[in-house]
Amino acid sequence: MHVFLRRFVNFSSSMSRMARVRYQRIVRPQVIRHRGIWVPIGGPLSETARQSLCSGRYELLENDMLKEKLDPSDRVVEFGTGLGVTATVCANICGSESTYSYEPNPELIPLVRKVFDMNNVSPTLCNAAVAKEPGEVDLFVNEDFFSTSIYKRENTKSKVRCQTVGLANVLKDIQPTFVLMDIEGAEYDLIGSEIYSPVRKFLFEKHEGSLGPGKVEEVLNWITNEGFTLVEERRYMVYFERLEPN
Repeated sequence: MHVFLRRFVNFSSSMSRMARVRYQRIVRPQVIRHRGIWVPIGGPLSETARQSLCSGRYELLENDMLKEKLDPSDRVVEFGTGLGVTATVCANICGSESTYSYEPNPELIPLVRKVFDMNNVSPTLCNAAVAKEPGEVDLFVNEDFFSTSIYKRENTKSKVRCQTVGLANVLKDIQPTFVLMDIEGAEYDLIGSEIYSPVRKFLFEKHEGSLGPGKVEEVLNWITNEGFTLVEERRYMVYFERLEPN
């Protein structure tokens, strides 16, 4: 009976998402409420990005895990702001004054600020990529913003030169307790960087499509070697904790 109910609920949820997507394709709203967050979906967003938002799939696991792992007392640094949805979740839990977010794609910055304004939050937002050292790097901007990366991919529409901030410098300056990282494969270039205390929680998105399993394993080993323990893995999301900060 429980199996039947679970399948029915999953089926109903799937049908609800499909109906919502079809409705929004017809009506073409300019703003939607995505998992409690107001998001504008007109303008520069691709149809793939619109569908991801309208279906409720966009950053689904990230948001669920953030709500479980974040405490109001945490101080958060996010690398890879995207649309600003996860930064808004962090600000709602920890406060805007304790939320910092870095996004390298200059095209997204006005949209992120609009998301913040619509949701009455004001995290600190920096238009920069994270790297081992401060400097500059080429960024390949994709038609689908969530595929923009330092690695050239299919559907790349332009290349821009963007500023980088050093990971160690950011962690020293901000002194976060929680790091959220989704940087489309660029995490591999961070291997060897020191993850300073008081960081004790690390939520990280794997990118096997960009890096391959071997390099992803190297990234996970780097985080583990910095004193973290892998606590939970859900598909592409990995959550670490460091019980005794260095």
